[in-house]
Amino acid sequence: MFTEYPWLNISSSLLSSIFILYAPLEIWRLRGASIKVLPDFQSHIKTVLAVALSGVQLISLASPTVPNSLRDQIPAIASILASSELFVLLRLGHRKTVRPSTSVILYVGLSLIKDLIALTLPSHNLTPIEHSLLLIQVVLEAGLLVAESRSKVQNLHPRYQSLTAEERTGVLGRVFFWWINPVLREGYRDVLVPESLPGVDRALSSKVLRERVIHAWAERSKPETKFTLPLALFKAFRRGFLLPILPRFSLVAFRYSQPVLIGATIDFIQQRGSQDERVDSGYWLVVLTGAIYSGLAISTSVYRHRLNRLQLIIRGALVGLIHARALNAESSPVTNGKALTLMSADVDSVDTAAEMVHETWAQMGEVLVGTALLARQIGWFVGLPLLIIFGCSRMSAYVAKHLQGRQKDWSSATQRRLSMITAVLGGVKSMKILGLEEATRSIVSDLRDREIAMSKRLRWIMVAYNASVLDLIIANALGIFSPVVTLVLFAVSRRGDAVLNPDTVFTSIALLALVTHPANMVMTLITRAVAALANFDRIQTYLLKGSLLDQRVLVPPNSVAEREYNLETGQRLAILMEDVKIQPSPTSQPIMHGLNLGIDRGSIFMCSGAVGSGKSVLASTILGEMAPKEGRIVVADERIGFCSQSVWLPTASIRGAICQGTAKVDNDWYDTVIEACGLSPDLQSLVDKDRTWVGSGGINLSGGQKSRIALARAVYSRCSILVLDDPFSALDGEVEDHVVAALLGPRGLLRDMCTTVFLITNSAQYYPLADKVVLLHDGQAQVLDPRDEIILSRAQISKVNPSQGIKREESKSNSPALADRKRMDYAAADVSRRTGDLALYGYYFGSVGTFSMLLMASYTAIYAFCLTFSSTHIIIAPRSGSTLHARLLGKIMKVPLSYFSTFEIGNVDGIATIRASGWETSFELDNIMALRNTATGAEVGVALNMIIAANTTLLRLVEGWTSLETSLGAVARLRSVDLNTPPEGEDIGNHNLSSSVTSPSTSNPANDGKSTLFLALLRLITPQTGSIKLADIDIATLHPHTVRRRGFIAVPRTREEEDGISVSAFADRGPLYLSCPELLEKPISTFAPLSAGQMQMFALAQALLRVQAVSFQSPSPSAALDPGHDSISANYNSADTGLKPNSKPIVILDEASSALDLETERRMQKLVDELIIQKGFTVILISHREGGLRRGVGLESDVVVLRDGRVC
Repeated sequence: MFTEYPWLNISSSLLSSIFILYAPLEIWRLRGASIKVLPDFQSHIKTVLAVALSGVQLISLASPTVPNSLRDQIPAIASILASSELFVLLRLGHRKTVRPSTSVILYVGLSLIKDLIALTLPSHNLTPIEHSLLLIQVVLEAGLLVAESRSKVQNLHPRYQSLTAEERTGVLGRVFFWWINPVLREGYRDVLVPESLPGVDRALSSKVLRERVIHAWAERSKPETKFTLPLALFKAFRRGFLLPILPRFSLVAFRYSQPVLIGATIDFIQQRGSQDERVDSGYWLVVLTGAIYSGLAISTSVYRHRLNRLQLIIRGALVGLIHARALNAESSPVTNGKALTLMSADVDSVDTAAEMVHETWAQMGEVLVGTALLARQIGWFVGLPLLIIFGCSRMSAYVAKHLQGRQKDWSSATQRRLSMITAVLGGVKSMKILGLEEATRSIVSDLRDREIAMSKRLRWIMVAYNASVLDLIIANALGIFSPVVTLVLFAVSRRGDAVLNPDTVFTSIALLALVTHPANMVMTLITRAVAALANFDRIQTYLLKGSLLDQRVLVPPNSVAEREYNLETGQRLAILMEDVKIQPSPTSQPIMHGLNLGIDRGSIFMCSGAVGSGKSVLASTILGEMAPKEGRIVVADERIGFCSQSVWLPTASIRGAICQGTAKVDNDWYDTVIEACGLSPDLQSLVDKDRTWVGSGGINLSGGQKSRIALARAVYSRCSILVLDDPFSALDGEVEDHVVAALLGPRGLLRDMCTTVFLITNSAQYYPLADKVVLLHDGQAQVLDPRDEIILSRAQISKVNPSQGIKREESKSNSPALADRKRMDYAAADVSRRTGDLALYGYYFGSVGTFSMLLMASYTAIYAFCLTFSSTHIIIAPRSGSTLHARLLGKIMKVPLSYFSTFEIGNVDGIATIRASGWETSFELDNIMALRNTATGAEVGVALNMIIAANTTLLRLVEGWTSLETSLGAVARLRSVDLNTPPEGEDIGNHNLSSSVTSPSTSNPANDGKSTLFLALLRLITPQTGSIKLADIDIATLHPHTVRRRGFIAVPRTREEEDGISVSAFADRGPLYLSCPELLEKPISTFAPLSAGQMQMFALAQALLRVQAVSFQSPSPSAALDPGHDSISANYNSADTGLKPNSKPIVILDEASSALDLETERRMQKLVDELIIQKGFTVILISHREGGLRRGVGLESDVVVLRDGRVC
């Protein structure tokens, strides 16, 4: 056809031949595919265009201008055959594929480019007929390309409507990102909301990523090396890692086409040919320019898009892998805090690892290719820039050698801070009760300062790298001096020759730039790769730590093993322990040894013992959470219902917390469980009934309500075995009697279901309900009949049980709807932030400080000339981080308790309960779905790819601006908390009812006002009417922290254990501290995990330290015993606190002995009497145990019983 340009005929024949060979394969693949697109008009348009295109090609073949030789007719014949297959493929593919056909688009698009070149080539002399036919063919091809590239979303079968926009878009739409245009248009018109964002395709599904990486990690090669985790990621997502290779190769090719373009341009300027030749050369120069820079733009966008997807894959896979490991790891504050840090800080550091890998090989390839091309221009002088590169690499080697350890230290410091913050937020109620806001703030600030100090060690070495004399060589000399020195020396060597050819000079300059830039990048990537490897090593170390090995032997019901056991014992197996030795750690003493215990199916065993005797450890061993050092444990069912003494509740509604792990709620069974656990009156008093939001850690509920919800959850699970660790300690007598009778009585729910119950309790009055009682003492278990004399003699303490009915107080818990509304309000406020909000810039600049801002501005100006601006980051980043952290910490420490009731803290907790109940799959699904519909408008901007980069400076400007806007999103949230969160103590009102608190003990049923009174005394809640006075001072006039720290010494029912904090960290240092400072300065994490009873003793020890400190500060013994000063506070300045000088604080003990056994409780009461009451302190002892009250405070003390919110 194109006899004047044989290459056009060759390209046409080659393109048609490839399509002719490939199209049948795709047609065969689609033959058995299902129909995905409903009948529409678009398919008819494609058919008409394809038929018309074939007709035009037939006419062209029959045209008299076509030579008769077969060689000249082959291109036309091949095109007609290809068009015929194109017709079939269009008809079949339109109905059976969701996406437009990639092969059709590529074939038609390339044919269109070929025909456009043939049509517009200046020297191509076409006859009018040929020109007309070719023009018609171009129009038809363009129309067919547009028709095939259109999305089929409007006519998709309903089953495929849920596919994401990217999954429905053809190759052109994905290359040019047309699928994101609707989101951009909506973003320009209105504020984007989560519903506006496109979904994530199935390849990026959290479930898919999690399953694949877990499988790859399980099949990893051994022994492990520091590259095991990266190699496992590559094995799991090999296709994702390989996809960026082709566009990166294309990018290298197009980049090194630029020197060719420069040479061709110079030749065009210098050539002296005819006008026709110059026009033809100019035409091809324009085509070459368009092809190179279009190729650069397209290959860059495709490469960046695939890298971004790979980054999401790595992040999602690592988070899923760490989460899966956390579900199988030992449950402890240290492990949980480490998992949080690894999922955040460490994953942030390694999710760009794939980009570093691809950039490393690509940049090294560019250096080699550029060097080879440069050698053709300047010969052996090409070794000069390589010599400079080698010399400069020494600094990179030094940085790489010292970088990994410092990166690990920084990450470890971040982990300690996050662990502490998680523990503080989880126990914020206890912290406020103890008046430890300032102490906690100081400790967290110290951890933050240490974290910043560790970051400075890393940053200073980077500053040494970036700002040193060697860096001047690396960053500047390679880019500036190398071309000059190389060309000068090359010119000197040619001193006797002719003048340098401009083609050689400018082509060499371009090649030198292309060589020196990737050389720079390679040395920069070395330091980044070393830092990433340090974080990979931390993650891999966590993953390789021994998982929790369940060494229990499972003997399912009706199995052969169970029948053999039944024949031997004549009983039905539930739990069997033979010669069990329990030792928590290799360095600790065994807690139990030679333990033999058999529990029959359907029986109720009650376990009792002193604090620290191993009751909770025994429960953990039954659950498989702790492996025995010796012996064997046999269970009939590995799924065991568990109610922990330290209640864990998910952040959900009450109904959701009880029905955790079930896909469908059995309403009849749910109502039965609610009634049996005594929750019906509580739910009736709530506005949203069982839809009430429990809050983070159950902060919206009382201790008794949390215990009963956890108990109801265990019962609702219908496990054949239940392990209950002292679930009744927070309940009053009447509620406890109801729950025990409904569950464990002769007609109790668990009795009717023949559920095996292992109940840990020191409430001896319920021993007669047990089949057997297990007493733990000195590492041994004594199994007794509940009717034995030794058992009956222990039932001495009863709980207060008023004869009148109990009226529940109305809870002020936030409903899920309210909590959701608040979260949506915060999200809307955040998403409505506009990029032009100057207040955010002012807020951030204020956190940096005037001096730092001036320094930054000065260096910014200098950076334009000297490229040294990055050095100032060593000042700005630590200072802004420290200041913003201090502001946020200070604000959080001062907010009222109600602020925490609507927020999820975000921690790793409840692992033992989840594993015991078999809810791992449910929580895996929750983790997979957790981020759905949570993205904001700022995050959309980060996800958008740069399509065409006009030049490097503009690209960096846009990237820098995008990063700034992303960072401002975090600054906006910090500013919102700082400005909109009210601190405690600002709203001080007058009350007209006065009620002085002087009685040393109170007792009441749950929810009759005990917790409310306790919180009101400490100003954690504000009374609506009336007033509370201490020594004739209305506490409403005092700051809440002053009331808690100087007016009271409070011991809450529960106390959180903070990892890494010393025993005395929150206590005043008095005589007791001076007697054993080495012991009290040890971190809590160095001791064995403390049980609930031990934590209560620990809290009392802290109170005793404060009491001793107050007594030590008193100016004289007489003043300490002065009746006029026995109301409140110690030797504090009245001008600062508003309290009388030298007065003593009131000591409040809230259920301080609820988790203690009888003997330990007596010892504690003796300590309270000798070290607190006899020192002249007023004590308010809150307890459910009436007998314990009488013995603990004496008959001469007042006992106040609260009922219906009133004093009886």
